[in-house]
Amino acid sequence: MGLFKPNVEKMRAKDDVKGLIKALGKSNDIRDEIRIAGVVEDALEDIGHRTVEPFVNKMPPPSLF
Repeated sequence: MGLFKPNVEKMRAKDDVKGLIKALGKSNDIRDEIRIAGVVEDALEDIGHRTVEPFVNKMPPPSLF
């Protein structure tokens, strides 16, 4: 990895799924890579959960199916 580590929290706040995925595999240190992978996993899970309610709210009522 270069001088700068990915700012996962900033990417989480922006719902930057692509950036979070790109953050994986950038480290030469396996311990650092494992830590980053865990944080990225948590961030992606959080983003996913936050998207469910707005999606469901946009769905038409079941009687229209």
